[in-house]
Amino acid sequence: MELNELYHLCEQKLESNGFKRSIAGDDWSLCARCYVSAIRKRKGLFCYGLPGCGKTTYLRAIQKAYRYSTWWFSCISRNDMEKLNDMLVDDYYRAKLVERDIYLDDVAAENDIRSFGNQSNPVLELIDLLYEARARGVWQSRLFVSTNLIDSEKMNDYFGARIADRLTDLCIPLRFRSETKRKWEKPCKI
Repeated sequence: MELNELYHLCEQKLESNGFKRSIAGDDWSLCARCYVSAIRKRKGLFCYGLPGCGKTTYLRAIQKAYRYSTWWFSCISRNDMEKLNDMLVDDYYRAKLVERDIYLDDVAAENDIRSFGNQSNPVLELIDLLYEARARGVWQSRLFVSTNLIDSEKMNDYFGARIADRLTDLCIPLRFRSETKRKWEKPCKI
C-alpha cells in the first residue's frame, strides 16, 4: 500500500472510531502521521500532553481500529493496577501479556502496589518485561501509553533513565499541544 493511501486510511479509521478532527484540532495531521508511522515501524505510541487534550480518545480509536486482542489498563484505577501486578507475578499471565497490544492510560498517576509486604510499580515492571521480550524476539505487539507528563525532565524523574530509554525503543512519542477539551457547562438556574 502506498504511503498516501495508508495515511488516508488511518485518518478514516481514526474518525470512524471516535477521534474527530474537532477533538484533535491542530494536532490532527500529526496524530494521523504518527499512527501511520506506528503501523509501518511496528511500534507503539507514547502520547503526552495536558489533561483533557484527547490522548485517551485517540488511543481508544486506535484500539477499536486494530481489532487485535488487547489489554487496557487505567493507571488511576487501583483495581487495574492490582490486576496488572497479579498478572506480572503469575507465569501464565506473564506469557499472555507479551501476546497482545497493551494500552496504559494515565501513566504516572498510579500508586505503587503493596503485595506480600513488597512495594512495586507494575507499570515500570511491565515496560521492562515488554522491552526484554522484544529484545528476545518474543513480543511482536505494541505498547500504547498516555500520560500527563509534559517534558522530558519529568519523564526521566518518573520513569528513571533505564525505563525512559526502553520506552524510546518501544514507542514513537506524540505530544498533544492543544488545550483541554473539557469545559464546564453553564450553571443551572433554579
